[in-house]
Amino acid sequence: MSGQGEGGMPHPRTAWVLWILSGCAGPVLEQELPLGPVRTGKTVSIERLRYSAALFGLPVGTATWETTEGQEGRKITFRGRSNSAVDSIHPVRGHARALQDVHGAPRHFVVRWTQEGFTRERTLEFGEALCLSWREGERRSAAPAVIPSNHPLDLLSFLERLRRLDPGSRARDFEVALGPHLDYYRVSFLRREDVELAAGFYPASLTYQVAVHPRHFLGEDAIVGPERARYELTLTADSPARLLRVRRELAWGCFSLELAEVLTSGSEPEEIGETLAVDDHDQPLEARLQ
Repeated sequence: MSGQGEGGMPHPRTAWVLWILSGCAGPVLEQELPLGPVRTGKTVSIERLRYSAALFGLPVGTATWETTEGQEGRKITFRGRSNSAVDSIHPVRGHARALQDVHGAPRHFVVRWTQEGFTRERTLEFGEALCLSWREGERRSAAPAVIPSNHPLDLLSFLERLRRLDPGSRARDFEVALGPHLDYYRVSFLRREDVELAAGFYPASLTYQVAVHPRHFLGEDAIVGPERARYELTLTADSPARLLRVRRELAWGCFSLELAEVLTSGSEPEEIGETLAVDDHDQPLEARLQ
């Protein structure tokens, strides 16, 4: 599986793998991510979940999912790292962050990682048009590129949307932006099942299948390519649902990400701070990526 797309950009599939394994290719986060030009008010609630990652049934790392809501929007942050055993061979770190408005619509998404001392970063700005900026080492995009799209979501916003999906609905298609190209994620409800994890017992949990299809343009027409990846995601039966487990069967084994602990839910921790973002809208985009 290639990890590179056009122009040296990581392939969109790499970003999905980054989410489930915090960067299988070996990203090491060097600094905090910029939050973009969205100013939010006082923090009113927060959810923090800790996950364990396993490959071939062996533990390989941990990750945290954090959702913070303010008066003007929501911030979703995903952080992950390999455990000490993997660190001794190939340390892995990853960090992605999404900002949404009060209606849950995406406004800003950024992910940054370093592989073998080489920093990669991509930023998506959602507005009247979807704009992508990227960084590859010392190379940067000269200006944000407009990506043809129709109501796209970033990856974290897609997962947040999935938490509110009606399990009785027919298969749903979502357009997900991860880089210079977009993918279609077809979500189908599979079954209800009782799930027991380190975080607890969850009866009648909902399991969905997510099939990933690339989208290409032929002139002005969007062409959906053949399925290139398939995942199973299991969520709690309450609403909004809580992500319990992600699984993908690979040719050489199974990867899983499972809920290990509910760290915080519905509180106002002081360490989160009063704002979710700094209002640096007047700065050039690339200045905000420093």
